[in-house]
Amino acid sequence: MQQIRDYVDVMFKSLPQTQEVLGIKANILDSMETKYEQYRQEGMEEATAIGRVIGEFGSIDDLKEALNLEEPSVEAFDSTTVDTYLKFIPKFATAIAGGVSTIIVGTALFPLFEYLNLEIIGYVVFLTAVIIGVSLFIVYGLRLGNIEITGSELTPHDRERVNAFKKPYKKQMIVAIPSGIAMILLGVLSTIVMEELGINDNLSGVGMLMFVAIGVFFLISVPIKAEMPSRFLNPENHGDAMHTTAQEKKFGKITGALMGLTAMVYVGIGLMNHDFFAIGWIMFPVVALLMTLIEAIFTKAE
Repeated sequence: MQQIRDYVDVMFKSLPQTQEVLGIKANILDSMETKYEQYRQEGMEEATAIGRVIGEFGSIDDLKEALNLEEPSVEAFDSTTVDTYLKFIPKFATAIAGGVSTIIVGTALFPLFEYLNLEIIGYVVFLTAVIIGVSLFIVYGLRLGNIEITGSELTPHDRERVNAFKKPYKKQMIVAIPSGIAMILLGVLSTIVMEELGINDNLSGVGMLMFVAIGVFFLISVPIKAEMPSRFLNPENHGDAMHTTAQEKKFGKITGALMGLTAMVYVGIGLMNHDFFAIGWIMFPVVALLMTLIEAIFTKAE
C-alpha cells in the first residue's frame, strides 16, 4: 500500500500544489487504494495487485492536459559537481573535527610540559596546534565555498549515489555519538580518579582533555558526513535553486577571519591566565556554529 502512496506522491510532485490539484490527488489515491483492496480480496498477490493498480493509473501527461497544467522546468544538479561535493565531504569533516581536536590536544599538552618545567616547549606545541587547527578551518571552509553548486533536483542516478553515500555514515552515527559522549564522560571520570589517587592536577587535566579530544572528533566528523549530502536531497531547505552565492563566499571569508581573531583572543587570554586554556577551546566550535546560524538566517531572509 505504501508503494502506491509513494508512486502518487512522485507523480504529483512536479505539479502546482493548489487546492484543486491536491483534491484530485486525494481522489486518485483513494481510488487506487480501493482497487488494491479489491484485487487483494479476489486473491491476488500483493505485488501483482500493486502492479495492476499502478498500471491502470494512466499517464500523468493526460492529467496535466485535462487540468491545463504545465510542468515547471527543473534544473538538475550537475553530476560532476555532485561527485566533487561527495568526495570533498569526508575531507571536510575530518579537517573540521581534526582542527578542533588538534587545538584540544595542544591545550592538553601544555600543562604536561609545564609540569616538566618545559614551559617554552609547551607554548610552542600549543601555538602550533592552534595554528594547525585554525588553518584547517579557514582552508577547508574556503574550499567548500568555492564549490559552485547550481540546480534544484537530482537525477535518479545521482539521487541513488547520494543515498548510498549517506547510508553507512547514518549507521556509524548510532555508534559515533554514544562513543563520543562516552569518551568525554571517561575524561571527567579519569580526572576524578586521578585526583582521588593524589596525582598532580596538571596531569589529571591532560588525561581528561585527551579523552575529550577523541570524543569531540567522533561527535563532529561522523554527523557532518551523514548530514552534508542532505543539501542535495532536500534542496528546498537551501533555497529555491540551491547554489553557491557570492554571499556564501563572503560569509566563508568572514568565518575564516573570525576564526583567526578567535585564535588570537584565545592565546592572549590564555597567556594571562593559564587555566583558560583548559576551557577556552570551546570558542572555536561556538564561533563556527554561530556563523552557520547567521548565514542561514540571512540566506532565508533573502
